[in-house]
Amino acid sequence: MLEAKVIGFPVRTAVAPAAPCVQVQHSLFPARDEGRGKVAFIDVGALDEERLFKLLALNAVTALVDLRPCPVFERPRFRHKSVVFHLRDRDIRYIEFAMLVRRPLADPTLVSMGVSNAYAKIEPALTMGLSICIYDAAARDLGWMDQMRRLLRHSSTYQAELHPRALAGVTG
Repeated sequence: MLEAKVIGFPVRTAVAPAAPCVQVQHSLFPARDEGRGKVAFIDVGALDEERLFKLLALNAVTALVDLRPCPVFERPRFRHKSVVFHLRDRDIRYIEFAMLVRRPLADPTLVSMGVSNAYAKIEPALTMGLSICIYDAAARDLGWMDQMRRLLRHSSTYQAELHPRALAGVTG
């Protein structure tokens, strides 16, 4: 997607007297339902376990869609079991896109919203709150990011794609 079409929010800078300039990033969606219909795509290579947990907490994420063909949170940056338990404990819906896309990508029924298994699983997640889609180079090469964006465009609940920098906790 063109970056010009992605909603971005500036980072606010607060200056305290006799103190260095400090960047303050507030939670974009403090309540879970405020992020309803909004999605952000984040490269898993930019995350580690601590940063992922911070991202999920600060932005009241309700769904994590894993677009990677091999959806495993690998060491040393992640402990898979810890991530899975964290998602379950925080009541964050985890959707493995690889399990939903069983038919070839060229199959026209995949983009048909009435019969799409992927759409049936993803649509309820959009209505709950802010959704995060994590991807890697393999997901981009397979066209799964484009496929996900196509599914989102046809959704009645989809409102906007957020730039990753608009979310609290993504950077440093």
